[in-house]
Amino acid sequence: MKKIVMALALGILGAFGAIGIGCGGNACDAAADDLLATYEACPDYEAPTTSGSGTAVECTDALGKKSQCVADCAAAQSCECLGLDKSKTCAVADLTKYGECVGGC
Repeated sequence: MKKIVMALALGILGAFGAIGIGCGGNACDAAADDLLATYEACPDYEAPTTSGSGTAVECTDALGKKSQCVADCAAAQSCECLGLDKSKTCAVADLTKYGECVGGC
């Protein structure tokens, strides 16, 4: 589950021009746990039914910090801006703020 969440976080990071790679380590696991907790609190979150094996990458301090940054950006957003509450619409300003946050990671 952590690998999937980490892949989502790093996919978001990659979408804003950064390098997205998976990792395994204390800082990266903590970021994945934080991101998962944010997603699980949203009404439209569905846990993945399949798990894949990703390429193992060492979790460096820099990658751990970037991963935590993405998790912190997600935690600061509403579920609708994360695409996990389809009953509401994310305000453009909030979505822009989220993009800028992730882009700064």
